[in-house]
Amino acid sequence: DEICEIFSSRGKGDTSCPYVLSIGARTGSGVKPYTGALGRPYGAKEGNYRQHSLYIGWVTCLFALVGAVAAVRRREGDALFFLAAAVLAFGLSLGRYFEPLYRCVFALPVGDLVRCPVKWIHLAELSLAVLAAYGIDFVASLAAKKGEAARKTALCALGAMAVVGAFDLARVDRLYCAPVDLKEARRTDSS
Repeated sequence: DEICEIFSSRGKGDTSCPYVLSIGARTGSGVKPYTGALGRPYGAKEGNYRQHSLYIGWVTCLFALVGAVAAVRRREGDALFFLAAAVLAFGLSLGRYFEPLYRCVFALPVGDLVRCPVKWIHLAELSLAVLAAYGIDFVASLAAKKGEAARKTALCALGAMAVVGAFDLARVDRLYCAPVDLKEARRTDSS
């Protein structure tokens, strides 16, 4: 479930946060309760503590894939580091669903205090963003070798994809933002 959400948002709903769900119902934003297994206590048949999306964006994933392939082809040490960090952090974020790695972390001193292994996904997201930058650089360098016209076309295409990716992420992120009317919030706090 969670692996698919990195590439495609809202597959199993949006959030478990009652505050965001209630605001979504009032504003008609279409926020749906999350029904997946992420954040579900061990042994529980239903319910979870999920509050955010794991969606990284298809544009970011596409460029990260290009960056990963380029890193392996070029044997770039820095990019290979971020590729390894992304794979490791993603494996750690699976927690009990990837038990061999999770047991190794659990055996470390204070490793048993890791309450929410899905938080490792943030390190994977950062690593994928850096790999996406390597992918963009790789595409731009290929276009530069073909001449000035190809370079300008590639830069325009890369810019357009970046804008599309930003709007796509904003489309998904708006579901998790709980807009607050400050006047109403101050009135509620004072009473």
